[in-house]
Amino acid sequence: MRLLGFDYPVGVDSTTMVVALGPGGRWNKTPMTADELARKLGKKAFRRITWREGTGKKLASRFALRRVRLANDD
Repeated sequence: MRLLGFDYPVGVDSTTMVVALGPGGRWNKTPMTADELARKLGKKAFRRITWREGTGKKLASRFALRRVRLANDD
């Protein structure tokens, strides 16, 4: 997917600095940590997704979809 210019992170460290896509399709100028972005989105932005069957129960996590890019692409 990266060869096509798309990045789809599933797990991101909370201290990773990101820039979010804002209203009107413009990138915000202020970088923030992934944790700050998650808190800014609020609980309603997250959906509970069951992603596989475990040995004793279904495994589920909460996910939010938001287009971001790394603040510094080192």
